[in-house]
Amino acid sequence: MDRIALQLIQDCVNSRTRAIERLTYWPERSQITTTILEQERRILTLISDILNRQRTPITFTIPLDFGNLENVIVAPTQQQIINALIPLNASSTQNCSICQDTIQVDGCQLRGCNHSYHRSCIQLWFTTSVHCPICRRDVREDLSSQISSVSQ
Repeated sequence: MDRIALQLIQDCVNSRTRAIERLTYWPERSQITTTILEQERRILTLISDILNRQRTPITFTIPLDFGNLENVIVAPTQQQIINALIPLNASSTQNCSICQDTIQVDGCQLRGCNHSYHRSCIQLWFTTSVHCPICRRDVREDLSSQISSVSQ
């Protein structure tokens, strides 16, 4: 494309040179020169526009219908939940981070971050997520591998 543009510019210059050489014999040379230069400006603007379009990325918008897709739920396995939960001390006066009620019975903490929950609240949460609701830590992660990677 650049070679074509250069050829068009060269043709423009040659055409102008020939036209101006002939004008030395014409009394209307000023008006004709103005017309020639205006035509040349239009051609150069057109060439510039073509070159600019070549460097502009072309994007396509493809309409997609996501109406038929179902949400994919990523949930931990029962074994991952068992490994992630630690029973909470019965004398604790903490609040469940999900329902905000005081944990009096059946409380637990997540092993990696120690956030406290009612066991029923966090198990319901885990039906749709693998992350701690507070810090977003993935409960499927193996703590022993995290500890060994941190100590290295």
